[in-house]
Amino acid sequence: MLNVLIVSSFITLSFGSLLQDISRVKFHKVIRDHELVLTACEESPPDFNAEFKLAAAALDSPLLIIDCNQERDLCQEHDVNAYPAIRVFRGLNSTTRYRGPRTAAGIISFMIKEQLPPVTHVDRGNANDFKEIDDVVILAYLDPAETELSNVFTAAATEHHHEFVFGLTNDLQLAKADGLTIPSVVCYKNRDGDHTAMNGYFNRETLENFLQYTTPLVVGEITKRNIDTYMAAGKPIAYIFASTSSQRDNLRREITPVAKKYSQYINFGVIDAVEYSEMAAGLDLSPGMFPAFVVHNILNDQVFPFDQRRRISKEAVEGHILDIVQGKARPGPLIFGEDEGGDVGVEAERVRMQGHDEL
Repeated sequence: MLNVLIVSSFITLSFGSLLQDISRVKFHKVIRDHELVLTACEESPPDFNAEFKLAAAALDSPLLIIDCNQERDLCQEHDVNAYPAIRVFRGLNSTTRYRGPRTAAGIISFMIKEQLPPVTHVDRGNANDFKEIDDVVILAYLDPAETELSNVFTAAATEHHHEFVFGLTNDLQLAKADGLTIPSVVCYKNRDGDHTAMNGYFNRETLENFLQYTTPLVVGEITKRNIDTYMAAGKPIAYIFASTSSQRDNLRREITPVAKKYSQYINFGVIDAVEYSEMAAGLDLSPGMFPAFVVHNILNDQVFPFDQRRRISKEAVEGHILDIVQGKARPGPLIFGEDEGGDVGVEAERVRMQGHDEL
């Protein structure tokens, strides 16, 4: 809820309402009457419905739920063919698709970016709040006379507006208080605390490179949408299974220093132990003992589970990795076996995570 309270400092906030099982007539009326409307099209998945309602309680725009069993023509009219699906409407002719996680936090983060302008003006009065407004915040500290740098930053912010929150300050004292020289651009990553600054003059190319290399989480989140990317990298994958989002965030922050140290050799990611419990079992992890850590060498399909009775810490994780490298850790069995299509090991792991909804 913190980021929602923060965003109220930067936009006019009047908490919105949730309308369920809405008809075509009511849908068109709400779209006409409001500048921004978030709509979920579904066939009643209860877990997603609960998360959408949590988001509705925190956001200022109206949130609509359309039952595509009842309003199938309306859903097809807006190119909704897989469920659940989320659209942001700015009138009937302008829509943006949401393709993020099925969580209230993910939906709220998406809507924060939709409601803020491409670049928000920041000063000493709101700087601390702004830095924490979303998972990734890009803040430029610029001299007011440097109009060329301001234009470059604004152009990049406009292009990446749906990905990140961007702010600009001309407050020289704020830069000094933050230990920065002017000009500087800082990437604040609030989920893992891995903040990065770029000092000195920049152009569009250097700014784009900065965004490309600093915004991704060192410890990502592994889902069915991105498992192919992890597999294709050709590196061992270190899975951090946890049952709640707060556990995953805390472990991500704990493990990030180790993940940065070994990022050349291993890809790290947190993963939902509830949604992907079958995958955890396939990686030789005992059920119901989470959080858990396991390294999967996809080159030879060996798995190295960390002792699930022990607490996961950065020291323990690094020790486990060194034991693997030095041949001291004994691999456990990969238990995915053969998939229906003849896939084994890595491919079976990938296939088991695939789904068919839009998110």
